Amino acid sequence: MRTRRVRASQLRDAWRRHYAEHGSAMLAFARALAPDLAEDALHDVIAHEVSKGRLPAERVEYLLRAIRNRIIAIRRRRPAVASVPPSPASGGTLAGEDARLLLSMLEETDRAIVVLRVQCGLSFPQIGVALGTPVGTVSSRYTRAIESLRVRFSEEGRSDERSNRVAVA
Repeated sequence: MRTRRVRASQLRDAWRRHYAEHGSAMLAFARALAPDLAEDALHDVIAHEVSKGRLPAERVEYLLRAIRNRIIAIRRRRPAVASVPPSPASGGTLAGEDARLLLSMLEETDRAIVVLRVQCGLSFPQIGVALGTPVGTVSSRYTRAIESLRVRFSEEGRSDERSNRVAVA
């Protein structure tokens, strides 16, 4: 990546604009990968870029990949702790405890692909760049993940209907 040194005020303003435009997507992506590490990873990546005097990358995929790599690095250094992640407060399409529960049933990579596509609005090629995965693989994993979510959602709906019928009877 080519870097260009700029004045501190220009750098600060550029990062504020970039975060205003892409911050929620980057945070949603980080939360999909690791809800408990999301804010730390995003902060670390931005702090690193600012400390190097770099302007925000023109392509958000670069920063998404950096966030993913930072989460991996943090996990390597931290002991594993069993905990229930906090519910993400997102204004995207997938919201609420039910959606979080369904998404948590997916594999980490599938969950990241679904969040990047649905909440962040990235294309399959952009997701492929962000995850370092071929576009065809991204597409097929997305299709399988969505189908899996549909099946699980419909199964939960049927189980709710049955419990309602039992309660009424």
